[in-house]
Amino acid sequence: MLPGMSAVECSYRGVLLRVTITDEFAALSINGLERDRRPLKGTSGRIRLSSSVQTGYEWHEFIEGLLDLSGSSVDISLSANSQLLTRESVPWSATCTPPAGV
Repeated sequence: MLPGMSAVECSYRGVLLRVTITDEFAALSINGLERDRRPLKGTSGRIRLSSSVQTGYEWHEFIEGLLDLSGSSVDISLSANSQLLTRESVPWSATCTPPAGV
């Protein structure tokens, strides 16, 4: 991970899910491929990242990353088909600052 980045990840049905946050964007990656990205500039409140992924023969999952922005941290949750997989609170680092208005 690069300086100024925070990330939350988990493994689900053999798929690596990761939400990364930087000064400029939040992104959802599945098995190392970026599937959704949203800018942080001018954003406050909640950011939703989503994608579908095939986890088996004719089996698809709806993956969602939800970021709740607050003054000193970002609460990040990852879910598959509305089932919560993980939830973590990640502090803003010295080089990754909250967007204006947070």
